[in-house]
Amino acid sequence: MSKICFVTYHNWSTKRHGGFHQFARYCAETGNDVIFFSFSRPYHIRLMHDERLNKNVLKELTAGKEYKVGKGKVINVTWPTLAIPVRFRRFMPYWLVEWAVTKSFTSFTKFKEKWLEGTDCFVFESCDALLLAPKIKLLFPDARLIYRLSDPMWELSADFHAGKEEKRMIELADKILTVNEESIEGYMKTFPDVYDKEKFICIFNGVDLAAYKKNYPKPDLLRHQKTACYIGGSQPDWNLIETAARALPDIRFVVITPYQKSEECKKATDIMGNIYYIPGIYPEEVPQWITNCDIVIQPYPKSSGLLDKVSLGLTAQNYKAMAAGKPIVTHGLPLGLKKYGLFTSDNADDFIKGIKEAFDKGKPTYNLDLGSRNLSEIGKRV
Repeated sequence: MSKICFVTYHNWSTKRHGGFHQFARYCAETGNDVIFFSFSRPYHIRLMHDERLNKNVLKELTAGKEYKVGKGKVINVTWPTLAIPVRFRRFMPYWLVEWAVTKSFTSFTKFKEKWLEGTDCFVFESCDALLLAPKIKLLFPDARLIYRLSDPMWELSADFHAGKEEKRMIELADKILTVNEESIEGYMKTFPDVYDKEKFICIFNGVDLAAYKKNYPKPDLLRHQKTACYIGGSQPDWNLIETAARALPDIRFVVITPYQKSEECKKATDIMGNIYYIPGIYPEEVPQWITNCDIVIQPYPKSSGLLDKVSLGLTAQNYKAMAAGKPIVTHGLPLGLKKYGLFTSDNADDFIKGIKEAFDKGKPTYNLDLGSRNLSEIGKRV
């Protein structure tokens, strides 16, 4: 049995069903002690009302919160810091950004002694956690450092300094676990002086695919002749959804995301009678919605900048829909994902056309071996 600390962007209770949660869950269920270290959680989040960042989260996780997971447990904690909001970091020297993220009014030594002592392995997500890595390496010289990136920060982060942090993490880490093959070539070209192919392993995104091959009671909102469903932690393109709903009035669009209702969302749901919004669901509820809808949509705005990202391959959301045998229609994601069997688009007309074709063609055929993507197989490799 080992003690494993996941240093992550998320809270354990966050309404998401992504790989980082699944890896931590797998480790707890297989008998390991698991610390879910939510980082960073700046003091200024006391003024925020975000699902992940708010005063209650700061209070609860500073004290530590325990969750029962199967026969094991996960302890979710945080260490409050002076971190500066990302949008201001590009105007500040890097030393100040790094100093603020790793400084607090409380002692890290005491935090370490209470929660981290005896840790055998630290798994870092691609977030502010990378700024904490040098401190962890110094304090735990014998522990393994694994960089399990969710998004390649050099290409996808809004943080102006992210490339520096990621390069240093590649040097420090014992292993780098990527979620798709596309990102490995990007790292090789971006960081040729520190890239080591022996460190990089593609293990995909941890998803319990077996849950998406079962039958569940159909939610009331999906009791409609034709349904298109979006479930995700990113803000979708509400204007695009409204345009599609207007062009396809016989289809019911169900959008599930933990983001608070934006003005665009309110406008779309108020005007259109075939758009429905749910403010997030718990991870265990996700299979019920994916398996009971007709098609899965991923309508991201082109302004998100994802369309031309070379490192962005298939995600956990894709695997879930694939396992359930549902067509996937995207907008704003790389058009190259079409090679896997997705309907991809970069404009409203093609997005609407993709939805129509998805209904006409029925159950899709995906060019992918899902067996190698299942959580149990990934767990064996890690």
